[in-house]
Amino acid sequence: MTTFNYDELLEAYKSLGKNRILATEHDAEATLKKTIMKELKDENSHPRVRTTPHVKFYLGTKRILNANLDPVVKIQLLQVYTSLMEQLLQEKQ
Repeated sequence: MTTFNYDELLEAYKSLGKNRILATEHDAEATLKKTIMKELKDENSHPRVRTTPHVKFYLGTKRILNANLDPVVKIQLLQVYTSLMEQLLQEKQ
């Protein structure tokens, strides 16, 4: 199993956009995962304009791929995104 430096990943995630709204948790891993899950659920948008998790996943993936980040960090962020998206899809079943 791969271990991640969640402090580094959280900093990379914050660099993806100026107006990142971060969930505040006790550690970097929990903060990153909760924030990405909120993004996938589009919880920061008004309910009438929310998009599906699939659209948010696509946009997040595209943002990561286009970012000026170390390739290893990109892959790790994509792994976290994918894991959380799979978890979200299982919750909806």
